[in-house]
Amino acid sequence: MKRAINEDIYYATQKEQLSDVFKIRFCGITYPDKTYEIMRQNSRVVSIEYIEKGVGTVHIGNKTFHPEEGDSYMLHSKANHHYFSNPANPWKKRFVVLHGSLIENLIEGYQLNTAYHFKGLDIKDKPNEIIYLTKKQKI
Repeated sequence: MKRAINEDIYYATQKEQLSDVFKIRFCGITYPDKTYEIMRQNSRVVSIEYIEKGVGTVHIGNKTFHPEEGDSYMLHSKANHHYFSNPANPWKKRFVVLHGSLIENLIEGYQLNTAYHFKGLDIKDKPNEIIYLTKKQKI
């Protein structure tokens, strides 16, 4: 996995006995960076991301889309993730990376298995709350 330099990343401290059920692996903020790129093969995590500004490209499995300001997207586990900023208009985004059977069951139960790009879905308050709580270690 290649990591961007221009990010604030926060790791949640959670009880180990819950880690297989539901775990926030990390969360944070990506600041505009024209070289930003992430690649994961057969990912073990789910990532939920909200674009505050800018544009990027996301490849997940055989799907490609271009989220932009005001959009949200979800990267599923057990898939290849490759996503990057548009060099001319790099994105600023907030993200939460999750793991566990609960998140997998919720995705399946709400039939989101093939849902990736949520055009105009403004969820910015949710990642902000999780980031705030993780920074304060209230999770």
